[in-house]
Amino acid sequence: MTMNGPGISKIPFFVISMTKTYRSKSLISYLEKENMSSFHVQGIPGKDISLDKYVPNNGMNRSLSRVEIAVGISHIEARTMGLSMQSDWIFVLEDDAIIVDSGNLSKTIMDVTNFFDSNKPIAVSFFAGQFGVFRKIRMNIKYLKVLKVPDYSVATLYSKEALVVLNQSISKQVGQTPDWPPVLKRQLHWYAINDLLIDHPAINDPNSASNIREERLKRKEQNNVDVYRLKQILNYINYLMVKPFSYPFPWGTIETEKLRSRILRF
Repeated sequence: MTMNGPGISKIPFFVISMTKTYRSKSLISYLEKENMSSFHVQGIPGKDISLDKYVPNNGMNRSLSRVEIAVGISHIEARTMGLSMQSDWIFVLEDDAIIVDSGNLSKTIMDVTNFFDSNKPIAVSFFAGQFGVFRKIRMNIKYLKVLKVPDYSVATLYSKEALVVLNQSISKQVGQTPDWPPVLKRQLHWYAINDLLIDHPAINDPNSASNIREERLKRKEQNNVDVYRLKQILNYINYLMVKPFSYPFPWGTIETEKLRSRILRF
């Protein structure tokens, strides 16, 4: 059994799962074996979400799916539990995440939290593919600080998130919103960690045995539908631009050249 450093065993890990699946049970069992405090957080299926009730809480001014809101509400529950425990940091992961067994989890956690305490980030996000980032840019540093998270990449970042680490301050400020308020988002310092701590299975891996995986698949399918529709629209615009004949409109016929010039002016 691994011996823990001072206070390490008091840092709570929250595992979000809609039911106690094999994946969530194995995560909690592993954490308990390592003398880590771990708790199951009941997830909410996206189909059970009322958009009318939760959309006003959307602080990012972006459209959230039922799945994203459902997962966000589960994160609210984890943050609330963490605040009640008065821990300096809380670790929140979903049941399709994988903790990489480095042989000394407590030392890894201690290194990470010591770095956090020294550098004072208010939130840290570990996301799938982070190891690839370090390989591509050939960096030997342990942490990569991302100063800004562009608006267009937020949805992608969240969809690949494997672990969120929050301190007391950010947990209180985020409050009961299922998404990050825009003011806080601009203040966030995001880090990728060049260490074997957390990983993420492929989204189509049948061995992940995860409820959250099913919710991610639903979101992925919706994204595919949206991309397909956008491609259809762009193809149709391209078709209108190149075909040399007139098109009927409710207010009369418009010639190809006129249509092309109007689109280009727009």
